[in-house]
Amino acid sequence: MQTNINNVSPMVAYYCDASYTGGAEKYLYYLAKYIPHDRFRPYLIFDEDSSAEKFISQLVREEMQFIKLSKNKHSFTGKYGRIISFFRQLKPDILHINLPGPFDASYSLVASLARLAGVKHIVSTEHLPMIPSFTKSRLMKGFNTKWIDRIITVSKDNTGHLVQNHRIPERKIKVVYNGIPGTLGKDGKDEDSLNSVDEGRFHLVIAGSLERRKGQTDAVKLMVELPDLVDLYIVGEGELEDELKKLVFSLELTDRVHFTGYREDMPEFLNGMDVMILPTRVDATPYVIIEAMSVGLPVIASGIYGIPELIDDKKSGILIKRGDIHGFAEAVRVLFKNRELYRDMSIKARERFKKKFTIEECIRNTIGVYNDLLRNKRNLRGKMD
Repeated sequence: MQTNINNVSPMVAYYCDASYTGGAEKYLYYLAKYIPHDRFRPYLIFDEDSSAEKFISQLVREEMQFIKLSKNKHSFTGKYGRIISFFRQLKPDILHINLPGPFDASYSLVASLARLAGVKHIVSTEHLPMIPSFTKSRLMKGFNTKWIDRIITVSKDNTGHLVQNHRIPERKIKVVYNGIPGTLGKDGKDEDSLNSVDEGRFHLVIAGSLERRKGQTDAVKLMVELPDLVDLYIVGEGELEDELKKLVFSLELTDRVHFTGYREDMPEFLNGMDVMILPTRVDATPYVIIEAMSVGLPVIASGIYGIPELIDDKKSGILIKRGDIHGFAEAVRVLFKNRELYRDMSIKARERFKKKFTIEECIRNTIGVYNDLLRNKRNLRGKMD
């Protein structure tokens, strides 16, 4: 099915109230950019309080259609009445709500408001349903989720958390893995020029928001156990930056640990690295792992939640017990010393990306969810006629 009953491409409105630019925002950007525009009309909606300015700046540069939704903060009816009014005017065929954490979008209240406004089809994407909840939030989330027709989540592991923690019927859940554009050619390596780990320095990278759950503290600490030829590059911004820099100074690692800040040129930057490490404490399926595999970087990561679904352990990367700093250090040493193993993992990482985590595969499966909803609508209209 290509169009709706009025022969106009269905509009998909993507809603986000992100407080910063992270993987969940990248997810929305990829969906809106790469969904076939001859079949769907993407429209991005942000809360006026959103501080994902880097993300929004990118949308401006690429002339993608979006709006920052203003709300009256001084009254409950004014705040949420404007959302209802907005959706009544916009009339999207599908509203797709992005939920970096399970309680974003006001505990999915946006779904209830959109339904009141007459939106017929509502989809959400749950990224981190394993985050603990409390009674009040579970009740609010449970009520608002009733109005969501389909829930996309980014790993099979997430399905269990959605069913057990949030009481969501499994029949409503669809697993769609994250995907990114291929980086061969201009931004990437072909299989004949994958990292070969020369005899000089060995470059590790950890990328993500600088916050405790991401594991940058462990990444710095494990550097003490590694040879002097090993450098660590920390990519990202966040509240933990000052604390991390103090730790680096106290461990006398200032000449081997480098802070790059936020980078928009990740494919090019990763091409100069040798291994990605990710001693994360809480994550589902981080984009940085897929980005690393796309340019042939082996990834050493915590074997938690959805990460084992990304990394084929001992083949395309290495999984380590969460919090095991010594285990991470030993895995780095193995790849540093064993060039043949490194080369094999590098090739397999690239192959795994091409097989499972391309943007084409992600878009295809997401469109499948949209088409199921729109097809049901068309079938219902046929029965009514």
